[in-house]
Amino acid sequence: MDDVIFSQIKKLLGFEDDYAVFDMDILLHINSIMSTIRQNTADTLPLVEITKSTKWSEVLPPLMDILMVKTFMGLKLRLIFDPPPTSFGITAVQDLAKEYEWRIYAQRDYAKLKG
Repeated sequence: MDDVIFSQIKKLLGFEDDYAVFDMDILLHINSIMSTIRQNTADTLPLVEITKSTKWSEVLPPLMDILMVKTFMGLKLRLIFDPPPTSFGITAVQDLAKEYEWRIYAQRDYAKLKG
């Protein structure tokens, strides 16, 4: 599976690789979301600007659950690029994002214990 953050997130949003209209926006928001994750896991993530070629393995430690981070990022970006049409749908996605954010934070503590 492709380990490149940008291409995976772009596909998750439903954009084809050759459709570049939103590339700068996607990168901006990916970096903002990674900053949120970094704030919750300050001692476990390197400070790296995500580019079109940055790989997950370059920014997430081995004990960090990459799938949770991908899901969190996908949920947050979905709210930006294609929010649900109802307030109930938006609230559901926001609640899921909050849950994943908390789980990523808890994963940091687990990684500390494993050491």
